[in-house]
Amino acid sequence: MAPTLAPAPVSKRKQNCTQATDDRLAVLDTQFGEFGVVFNADWQIIRTHFMDYPDDDPNEPWASAFARIARTHPKVRDVMKRIEAYFKGDLKTSFAAIPTPAGPPFYHRCWNTCRRIKPGTTISYAELAERSGSPMASRAAGQAMRNNPVPIIVPCHRIIGHNGHLGGFSGSNAPSSVHLQLKRGLLDFESTR
Repeated sequence: MAPTLAPAPVSKRKQNCTQATDDRLAVLDTQFGEFGVVFNADWQIIRTHFMDYPDDDPNEPWASAFARIARTHPKVRDVMKRIEAYFKGDLKTSFAAIPTPAGPPFYHRCWNTCRRIKPGTTISYAELAERSGSPMASRAAGQAMRNNPVPIIVPCHRIIGHNGHLGGFSGSNAPSSVHLQLKRGLLDFESTR
């Protein structure tokens, strides 16, 4: 599970990208495919992504928009070591030292609440809203999870519908979507550890 070190090829997608050119992508091979972590110029994480799963937004520049990097910077080494440990089954791996990216206040509260959910357990969107201080805002809590920029670090896959259905993941709620298959896979992975 070593990170990819080769630079990503420059593509038309990258040339048309509106992302800052100094953002960097570190990639880790996992049992769920490539997992990318984007760092900004200050070495803060701004996004994570399961790269083998297409985005809903075809204009999203994702992997082709960033220069791939090696684990040379201490923050990159630390983050990637933690993520690698998680995917190897060490569910006690702590992401607490990794700041939650900025976002609207309610989203930020939901993301921080979500980070406290133990691996292998789930709560409903309604419970997430209640724990985040807005018990009537379960739909808004769902939107916070949909807009989570850092899956795994903020484990949004642990939030499900009140009826036990998976809800959505990575912007998709179609029952047969690859995104919901990934969510089920992550929950199964955590529950067997």
